[in-house]
Amino acid sequence: MQNIDFSIENVIELQKLIKYHSDLYYNKENPIISDVEYDELLDKLSILENKYDIKNKQSVSI
Repeated sequence: MQNIDFSIENVIELQKLIKYHSDLYYNKENPIISDVEYDELLDKLSILENKYDIKNKQSVSI
């Protein structure tokens, strides 16, 4: 159970991080990570969401 909680916390942190970088890119036109790094974050989030079946319609990975 502890491992699942840790992973869910990771998902929440990843979602926040992706939203932050998305805002920098799309709204402020000032990205601080590359497109490749951003895509890697999205891929990691998608894997975790699918692994723990916690994807929802508000997810940034959709």
